[in-house]
Amino acid sequence: MSNIDQTYAQMTAADVYDLSFEAHFRLVTIHPWSDGNGRVARLIMNLVQMEGGVVPTFVQSDHKVRYIESLRESQELGALDPFLDFMADELVDALSQAVDEYMRDLERDVPWLSTDALPVSAPQVTPQVTPQVTPQVRRLLSALGNEELSAAELRERLGLSDAKSFRQLYLRRAIDADLVEMTIPNKPRSRNQRYRLTELGARTNATTRLRETTDGKEKEALGCAEAKDDGAGVRCKPH
Repeated sequence: MSNIDQTYAQMTAADVYDLSFEAHFRLVTIHPWSDGNGRVARLIMNLVQMEGGVVPTFVQSDHKVRYIESLRESQELGALDPFLDFMADELVDALSQAVDEYMRDLERDVPWLSTDALPVSAPQVTPQVTPQVTPQVRRLLSALGNEELSAAELRERLGLSDAKSFRQLYLRRAIDADLVEMTIPNKPRSRNQRYRLTELGARTNATTRLRETTDGKEKEALGCAEAKDDGAGVRCKPH
């Protein structure tokens, strides 16, 4: 397996899309040729996506004005967010259209497989478990609190300037763990997107704060500068 194949194997679908959109944006911004920069950038974007094993993205012809506006906005701000938001919306729209067309074809060509004829299975009840929360996600939950904030507002509160690291290490992991949810879930990259704690996220955040408060009181009672929890309780670290 080549180094490139190994890199793709370690990437999630979201990572592949982010990489492809960034490659697209950077080539258009560099603008190395007098003509054809946009077409080559879109080809490179699709190449990265196909190598990463995800569905290729395309810009719809009637969205060309918004496409150019998102490029200019990202170039003026020096941030990828506006362009990433636009391209993600294009991806969601394209996938939704493809699924709708597939379902229409299925109902037309294979009527006995209509979803109305499929048996309904009993819902699976899964036990509720406490999610494994990374330090980054804990910081995100604490910063979010009871508010609804945009990605940019959250990054500012956390003191983070790298949008990509924020999405990968903080936001995406919190969403995947069902600790944070989007206010506009059907348009993940909408400019009006905000994020808030789920019920599980609120409980997890409250539990974390309670544990931190309890640990602090125990350390104070023990007279420790530093302490550790060894599973049997909080104990002073040996000097």
